[in-house]
Amino acid sequence: MNRGSRRAVFRYAGGAAAAGIGLLALVCAGCGGERPSEEQAALFRVAIEGFLHKENMGMKPETFESLAIDGDTATAEVRMAAKDVAYGMRPLWTFTFRRKGETWTVTAVKR
Repeated sequence: MNRGSRRAVFRYAGGAAAAGIGLLALVCAGCGGERPSEEQAALFRVAIEGFLHKENMGMKPETFESLAIDGDTATAEVRMAAKDVAYGMRPLWTFTFRRKGETWTVTAVKR
Protein backbone atom coordinates (compact mmCIF):
# COMPACT_ATOMS: atom_id res chain seq x y z
CA MET A 1 0.00 0.00 0.00
CA ASN A 2 1.49 3.32 -0.94
CA ARG A 3 1.44 6.42 1.20
CA GLY A 4 -1.35 8.15 -0.75
CA SER A 5 -3.78 5.27 -0.32
CA ARG A 6 -3.20 5.20 3.46
CA ARG A 7 -4.04 8.86 3.64
CA ALA A 8 -7.27 8.21 1.75
CA VAL A 9 -8.18 5.40 4.15
CA PHE A 10 -7.56 7.62 7.18
CA ARG A 11 -9.59 10.42 5.64
CA TYR A 12 -12.43 7.99 4.94
CA ALA A 13 -12.25 6.55 8.47
CA GLY A 14 -12.25 10.03 9.98
CA GLY A 15 -15.20 11.08 7.82
CA ALA A 16 -17.12 7.92 8.74
CA ALA A 17 -16.46 8.55 12.42
CA ALA A 18 -17.67 12.14 12.12
CA ALA A 19 -20.77 10.99 10.26
CA GLY A 20 -21.41 8.34 12.92
CA ILE A 21 -21.13 10.90 15.72
CA GLY A 22 -23.48 13.24 13.86
CA LEU A 23 -26.00 10.42 13.33
CA LEU A 24 -25.79 9.44 17.02
CA ALA A 25 -26.46 13.04 18.06
CA LEU A 26 -29.45 13.18 15.72
CA VAL A 27 -30.87 9.91 17.03
CA CYS A 28 -30.40 10.96 20.67
CA ALA A 29 -32.12 14.27 19.98
CA GLY A 30 -35.27 12.25 19.26
CA CYS A 31 -34.93 10.22 22.46
CA GLY A 32 -36.50 12.91 24.60
CA GLY A 33 -35.22 14.83 27.54
CA GLU A 34 -36.10 18.05 25.78
CA ARG A 35 -38.91 20.52 26.43
CA PRO A 36 -41.99 18.95 24.79
CA SER A 37 -44.75 20.76 22.93
CA GLU A 38 -48.15 21.09 24.61
CA GLU A 39 -49.48 18.32 22.34
CA GLN A 40 -46.67 15.95 23.39
CA ALA A 41 -47.20 16.74 27.08
CA ALA A 42 -51.01 16.46 27.02
CA LEU A 43 -51.30 12.77 27.97
CA PHE A 44 -48.72 13.21 30.74
CA ARG A 45 -50.48 16.34 32.04
CA VAL A 46 -53.70 14.30 32.37
CA ALA A 47 -51.80 11.58 34.29
CA ILE A 48 -50.26 14.15 36.66
CA GLU A 49 -53.57 15.92 37.26
CA GLY A 50 -55.22 12.57 38.09
CA PHE A 51 -52.39 11.69 40.46
CA LEU A 52 -52.56 15.09 42.21
CA HIS A 53 -56.35 14.81 42.56
CA LYS A 54 -56.10 11.28 43.99
CA GLU A 55 -53.43 12.38 46.49
CA ASN A 56 -55.42 15.53 47.46
CA MET A 57 -52.52 17.83 46.57
CA GLY A 58 -53.28 21.48 45.95
CA MET A 59 -50.83 21.68 43.05
CA LYS A 60 -51.06 21.77 39.27
CA PRO A 61 -48.53 21.13 36.50
CA GLU A 62 -47.48 24.44 35.00
CA THR A 63 -44.77 23.72 32.41
CA PHE A 64 -42.93 20.63 31.27
CA GLU A 65 -39.20 21.34 31.38
CA SER A 66 -38.29 17.95 29.86
CA LEU A 67 -39.87 14.70 28.76
CA ALA A 68 -38.01 11.47 27.97
CA ILE A 69 -39.94 8.46 26.68
CA ASP A 70 -38.35 5.01 26.63
CA GLY A 71 -40.80 2.39 25.39
CA ASP A 72 -43.49 1.94 28.06
CA THR A 73 -41.78 4.20 30.61
CA ALA A 74 -41.21 7.93 30.69
CA THR A 75 -39.72 10.60 32.92
CA ALA A 76 -40.69 14.26 33.02
CA GLU A 77 -39.41 17.27 34.90
CA VAL A 78 -42.40 19.51 35.54
CA ARG A 79 -42.56 23.00 36.99
CA MET A 80 -45.44 22.92 39.48
CA ALA A 81 -47.64 25.70 40.86
CA ALA A 82 -50.18 26.04 43.64
CA LYS A 83 -53.62 25.17 42.26
CA ASP A 84 -55.57 28.23 43.40
CA VAL A 85 -52.80 30.84 43.51
CA ALA A 86 -51.41 32.79 40.55
CA TYR A 87 -48.11 33.60 42.27
CA GLY A 88 -45.59 31.91 44.52
CA MET A 89 -42.85 29.35 44.19
CA ARG A 90 -42.67 27.07 41.18
CA PRO A 91 -40.90 23.90 42.40
CA LEU A 92 -39.50 21.39 39.91
CA TRP A 93 -40.83 17.86 40.37
CA THR A 94 -39.66 14.72 38.57
CA PHE A 95 -42.40 12.29 37.58
CA THR A 96 -41.94 8.72 36.40
CA PHE A 97 -44.66 7.15 34.25
CA ARG A 98 -45.67 3.75 32.93
CA ARG A 99 -47.86 3.18 29.90
CA LYS A 100 -50.81 0.78 30.16
CA GLY A 101 -52.40 0.48 26.74
CA GLU A 102 -52.85 4.04 25.51
CA THR A 103 -52.87 5.57 29.02
CA TRP A 104 -49.91 6.89 31.02
CA THR A 105 -49.97 6.67 34.82
CA VAL A 106 -47.67 8.21 37.43
CA THR A 107 -45.59 5.54 39.17
CA ALA A 108 -43.30 7.81 41.22
CA VAL A 109 -42.68 11.44 42.01
CA LYS A 110 -39.63 13.18 43.43
CA ARG A 111 -40.27 16.60 44.96
